[in-house]
Amino acid sequence: MSPAKIAGKHGEFQIVIDPPPEGEKADWLKLVQDSSHMLLDLCTSDADVLTIFKKNKVLFDTVKAADPVFFANMMVKFTEVKNSFKKD
Repeated sequence: MSPAKIAGKHGEFQIVIDPPPEGEKADWLKLVQDSSHMLLDLCTSDADVLTIFKKNKVLFDTVKAADPVFFANMMVKFTEVKNSFKKD
């Protein structure tokens, strides 16, 4: 039996979302991506970026299993935001 919701660890930057539907998952994947990107827009440090990833690892593992290429493309934004905080 699948969970009612996929939830990251409780607290700041937590994502809670319905599990992926059977069949076509494109809309679900886009929802996860949009949710992640909204949180990334709130980041004020590279530590925040890492926190988002760690807190929502179960969700991101589900995305990776559903579509590894989509996951890799989604992670590009994580890298860009993380790198934007690095000191020159």
